Amino acid sequence: MLEGKVALVTGAGRGVGRAHAMMLAEAGAQVMVNDYGGSAWGEGNDEEPARAVAREIAAAGGTAEADTTDVSGWADSQQLIARTVERFGTLDILVNNAGISRPTLFGELSEDVWDRIIDINAKSMAALIDAATRHWRQQGPRPGRAVVCTASCSGSNPHIPLGIYGVSKAAVLAMAQVTAQELASLGVRVNALGPTARTRMVTAAMHGYRDNIDEIMPFDPDYDLFDPDHIARVMLYLVSPQCAFTGRFLAVRADDVYLFDSWTGAHHASNGGKAWTQDALAAALAALPPHQLARTVGPMGGHDAPFPGERVLEQLQGAGS
Repeated sequence: MLEGKVALVTGAGRGVGRAHAMMLAEAGAQVMVNDYGGSAWGEGNDEEPARAVAREIAAAGGTAEADTTDVSGWADSQQLIARTVERFGTLDILVNNAGISRPTLFGELSEDVWDRIIDINAKSMAALIDAATRHWRQQGPRPGRAVVCTASCSGSNPHIPLGIYGVSKAAVLAMAQVTAQELASLGVRVNALGPTARTRMVTAAMHGYRDNIDEIMPFDPDYDLFDPDHIARVMLYLVSPQCAFTGRFLAVRADDVYLFDSWTGAHHASNGGKAWTQDALAAALAALPPHQLARTVGPMGGHDAPFPGERVLEQLQGAGS
């Protein structure tokens, strides 16, 4: 399916990223396997995960090279694109998968934690897409190019205590929509992919407030709902000639694929072409629902949840009373 194509996958040493790299190689692509080897919270580094995946691809008869660049740096990310092109001659597929998650609340947030989450989850994607775009402009328009950015339902329906992670993933969703418009003339499709899978990052993110990860994501040897390969199969579709989408967000849990719509402006109030008075505006908006129904996809599947929830409104009304 992807013979002759060159793919770069970031965060490819473990979990979903590893599944992406393996599946791209199995489909015939040459793969640059990037992973800095940090912890799920973005600390430390280890060169072995990227090298192990590259060796595994080579052992299966594929072509891959390991790279351990820390993509949180703008210049380093741009140089990674240049190294990929130098090594393989071109770049056709960019899978922006590197990311970290760390439970953090406002009022306890440090600049270092904010910067690390935003730099890895959002800035790295911008830098890599920017550098890839420069390369593609030099080559001129060609069909079959694709970018896939790992997003999350936390970006479209954020929740605590992973609020900063949600902020970073909201940026990814917007980035996919913007770049889909900008890069279409170059033959590039850009989509965002929200995984539900059993990975060390999910385990680390839940640690301390949900310790029953094995109950939430149980392993079934007959059909593992949370195997990262489920996510990689949808990624493979998104980068293949079969894909008809660009600028869209797809969330995946096992064989369930959810295609999201953006915020829709479902409710409307008008004053008949006259400027609002404060009382008239308050009365009109009071008639609209205080909640929106936000689709989320997680271990239990996909469902619509009210946002903000009743608990939030009760806390707001009870503050100071």
